[in-house]
Amino acid sequence: MLLVLLLAVASSACAALSTVFKHRAAQHAVEQPAVDERADGEKLPRRGLRAAAVAWVANPTFAIAMVFDGLCVVFQILALKYGSLSVVQPVLCMSLVISLGLNHVMLRTRPTRSEILHSLTLVAGLVMFLLVSDAISAHGETAIGRRVPAIILAVVGGLFVLGAVFGTRSMRPRMRARALAASVAIVYATTAGLMKSTTQISHLFGLDAVLTSWQLWVLIALAACGLALNQVAFAAAPLNVVLPVVASLDPLFSVLIGVGVYGDQLRDTPLAVAGEVAGLALLLYSVVKLSSVRAAQGAAAEAELAAAMDGGATPLSMRNE
Repeated sequence: MLLVLLLAVASSACAALSTVFKHRAAQHAVEQPAVDERADGEKLPRRGLRAAAVAWVANPTFAIAMVFDGLCVVFQILALKYGSLSVVQPVLCMSLVISLGLNHVMLRTRPTRSEILHSLTLVAGLVMFLLVSDAISAHGETAIGRRVPAIILAVVGGLFVLGAVFGTRSMRPRMRARALAASVAIVYATTAGLMKSTTQISHLFGLDAVLTSWQLWVLIALAACGLALNQVAFAAAPLNVVLPVVASLDPLFSVLIGVGVYGDQLRDTPLAVAGEVAGLALLLYSVVKLSSVRAAQGAAAEAELAAAMDGGATPLSMRNE
């Protein structure tokens, strides 16, 4: 259990570092935009969001963020190899706490009382759920995933995703964004499950079996689908509408999939179930609150980037100096 927790926390830390470095790259693109040199030697900054995106991606800080993204996935795969979905995915919520703390360190600011309180309640809810549930991962071929429950969940999840994409067009933007965000959470949780399947197939039957398994190719397809849905959801409403839904439902769906498909065993006495529900509820409540704060920070950074690069506006950070 300790190894699984350490790997999951390492994945969370890498995800948080990636987020912080991406924001630093965006800020650098605002403060030091790419320039074009005229024939007379005068240098003029490039304007427009395309130039901002180029400056962002070309920044070495962005490359560092990509490295941490890769490490995040590697640590998550290793954690899922040795542990259960019901443990690993809730622990990954720690990335919200870590990223907020790192952001304050980088900006040399102090966290608010609300941020401290919700960070503590997130940790408390997580610890309560892990201690009370005492989740145990299945072993052997059971850990690859039970076929019938997997098919049922895949069909239900697929119908939900299709309904969110095609059945919500007449909804108001915010309602549609929430439905799409719920679909993203389902896809992310399913993707985590398929990561576990592929690691178990590799462990039991070797790498050749992974390359010929349907789980690997469905995993790749779902990952692409999740990225596309994520962008559609973010385009439909602001970050503070979408991110809390994704961040809170992902661990919940992961626990359900872990128990229903991958044979995760949780304590099932009435007192234990009450403690598990209370811990998970406290965790998800804190995730919603902290992800709203994180989304607000991301939206502010995007607004500053757009204001600075579109039409020659002065960056907000420069105006405040």
